[in-house]
Amino acid sequence: MPVEKTILPDHRMVYSRWSKEILAEDIVEAEISYPAMKGYAPDQLYIVDLRQVEGAEIEFTEIDSILNLVRQRRAAASPLGANAIKAVVLAPDDLTFGMTRQFQAVAETRGGVSIRIYRDEADLTSDIGQPGQTLQGLVQPAVLH
Repeated sequence: MPVEKTILPDHRMVYSRWSKEILAEDIVEAEISYPAMKGYAPDQLYIVDLRQVEGAEIEFTEIDSILNLVRQRRAAASPLGANAIKAVVLAPDDLTFGMTRQFQAVAETRGGVSIRIYRDEADLTSDIGQPGQTLQGLVQPAVLH
């Protein structure tokens, strides 16, 4: 699977770094694996780093199915319900920005998932309350799985 991920419990965040080519089944597999990770909580902020992605093969209909899975799993697990799902995505190039924008458009239409997209790491880290920090600096003490 082209993803490395970790929980940052001190920050109440889930970090994932994607690489190579992403398929819809990779996203589903990652989503299913999060609850088994030590320190996971369904209301944590998701940080998605797409800087190393080279391609993606995801149909528009698969985006809706993935977001439905996310909403259903989180609604069942979170005392805050499905509205607690928030993600920030670092998508620095046109490919990853466009792919993430499709997820964002479907999420806005269906509700229950908030996705903010950034091309610049400094803007993302400022938005999550870590100005001047890098994602590598946030993740450094953690082990990626």
